[in-house]
Amino acid sequence: MRRLLLITATIILILPLVAQAEVIREALVPVKRVIVVSGDTIPQAGPNATQIVFSTAGGIGLKNLERLDIVVDRYEQVQGVRITYRTGATIIRSLYIKNIKALVIEKAAAQIGAKRDTVHMRIVTPDELTEPW
Repeated sequence: MRRLLLITATIILILPLVAQAEVIREALVPVKRVIVVSGDTIPQAGPNATQIVFSTAGGIGLKNLERLDIVVDRYEQVQGVRITYRTGATIIRSLYIKNIKALVIEKAAAQIGAKRDTVHMRIVTPDELTEPW
């Protein structure tokens, strides 16, 4: 029994050292529209909806989009996308979408005086998802 407890305690202490949560790249990107298309349905986007759209005109307002995390594995293959957005003044929601078919990021025009919304985008490892916000 003591041996089992010792092995369990050792695994619990060593396991966090093996997992490496990492932000690979991070940037504030001026965008006009973000479209995420999934092979599965996205309940938050509506019944039988397979895409979610954040835009300056139509869809969910781009100003509500707080952060876009692109989750990659150790071979840098996309595993999913986590979207953090606001509903109302203070409510923040997080949505993880897997089975990504397409991710469209339309960059904003670089005209002087044009209204540009920036989105905080990160490329992260799956271990970084343990931090919810």
